[in-house]
Amino acid sequence: AEYMGEMGAYRLYTVIPKLVKFIDTLTNWYVRMNRRRLRGQETLNDCKYALNTLFATLFYMARFMAPFMPFLTEYMYLGLKKFLPDNIKEDFGVSDIRSVHFLPMPRARDDLIHGDIELAVSRMQSVIEMGRLIRDRNTMPIKYPLKELIVIHSDTQFLKDIQDLGDYFKEELNVKEIMGSSDKNKYKVCYKALPNLKVLGAKLKKDMKIVTEKIKQLDDAQLKQFKSTGKIEVCGHVLTEDELLVTVSFDESIKSEFSRFDTMCNEDVLIMLDVTPSQEMIDEGLAREITNRIQKLRKAGGLNPVDAIVVYLEAEPKSSLEKLIEKHLEFIETLIKQPVVLSAVEKEKIHCKDTYTIQNSTFNVSIIKKASDSNDIVDNVLSDLPTEKPPLPYVNVYYLSKRNVEGNICCLVLENPLGVKMTLDCLSTSLKRVFNLGRLDFQIFLDVSLTKQVENMSDLKNTRELFLTAQGTSNNLEYQVPSQGSQNAWCHYVTVVHKKAKGVIFIENPKGRWMDISGLYRCVENMFSLEKQPAQFYEDCLLQKPVFCDNVKSLREKVLHI
Repeated sequence: AEYMGEMGAYRLYTVIPKLVKFIDTLTNWYVRMNRRRLRGQETLNDCKYALNTLFATLFYMARFMAPFMPFLTEYMYLGLKKFLPDNIKEDFGVSDIRSVHFLPMPRARDDLIHGDIELAVSRMQSVIEMGRLIRDRNTMPIKYPLKELIVIHSDTQFLKDIQDLGDYFKEELNVKEIMGSSDKNKYKVCYKALPNLKVLGAKLKKDMKIVTEKIKQLDDAQLKQFKSTGKIEVCGHVLTEDELLVTVSFDESIKSEFSRFDTMCNEDVLIMLDVTPSQEMIDEGLAREITNRIQKLRKAGGLNPVDAIVVYLEAEPKSSLEKLIEKHLEFIETLIKQPVVLSAVEKEKIHCKDTYTIQNSTFNVSIIKKASDSNDIVDNVLSDLPTEKPPLPYVNVYYLSKRNVEGNICCLVLENPLGVKMTLDCLSTSLKRVFNLGRLDFQIFLDVSLTKQVENMSDLKNTRELFLTAQGTSNNLEYQVPSQGSQNAWCHYVTVVHKKAKGVIFIENPKGRWMDISGLYRCVENMFSLEKQPAQFYEDCLLQKPVFCDNVKSLREKVLHI
């Protein structure tokens, strides 16, 4: 209504500042504080509500701003137009909706105005801005968490609004706890009165000096009475709210009793922010710094937020930074919403890489783009099992984590062509190599409930399934292990025969990652010690039908004679 009245009188100088302020509020408050909802990281319905609200707001804004920014608002409208309902012409009473300039100006809807919500958000904004000022005053970046924020106000509804919006405070100010209190005595809150010199000077004239001195002597009880009645008598003069300004502040003694806190006052609102970080808070701040470097590299590498990746972090072994990363590995994963591994990685797999320094400690960040999603592999694996069992003993291993690149399932042969059985140390080394575990500590179990740990190779006599968990990985399954087909090998293989010796090579390991043909030749040459001459594959034992292929997938489950 105000917009239409000002536009009707052509007072553009009053309209434009309010529209600019509206844009600032939309971008720096609504969008910023509802990013998780807009991205669908809460519930699906909540995401729809947030997106619909943003869409309606942008549609209103495009029409409001059209007289001032005709080309930009037209561009905005053309983007929004494709999502408008089919009955938009009837709703607006127009026959042409090709341009935003053909549409009528929106009218105010009183049914959508909620004064209590606006007041609560306004209070939240005021407290957050005060908290940011305290952080700036103490040179404390928002990445470093603080322990506690205390909000002091006499109005219980004000404190309730603060508690109801507590999650926004925790995110915007990065504090762990929020507490509201109306106990001003506990926190040494006192009232101070200041005379309005401009107004009282003309009224009191020669009594001004005496009244000013008396005002300074007014105690809390008198000032509380003044705030409730709106008037007070001083030296025979009745002063009103326009002539006497009352503010609240902290007594100087608070500095000794609450030395961990820094304080700020704004009219009736007082806040106390714990600005004394613990070592735990400092470490979490450093973890956020590392996360910031990962996100910057992600952006520099041209990766979208929806791209499935794995992040590899490498710090100096046994350094304090490596211990910090190890401790906060899951926290970093939560922030970037992608798996993170504390390990080096093969150069040929790296999508992008960079080196960073934090507090004189250097670390490497490498990002690998996932070839496929491990959940998809497990969902589809039963339709792509080998048709026959390998001729040598083998075991399927499930890696219960999303921190690998291609698959969560691998197969290992437990016996070499000479009949030598695999040792437990060799099993661990093979798993490290296949799943690229680097320096991560891991454990091998016989059951999916992770109660029976593998202690020696004889434990594998009656099973074809093992389960692996790595350090810093949740023991809860992040995908469902299929209950059928476990007696088959889960990865495709070839059988290779040289003279009377027979071996098995899994050409797909882990599931979803295929060996190239040159890699197969190297494996065969190493298996049978063929250093002097390159291997040649044949279909028959008489070595008369040579095998020629460029893709190992065509060799799955075949017998190759050397």
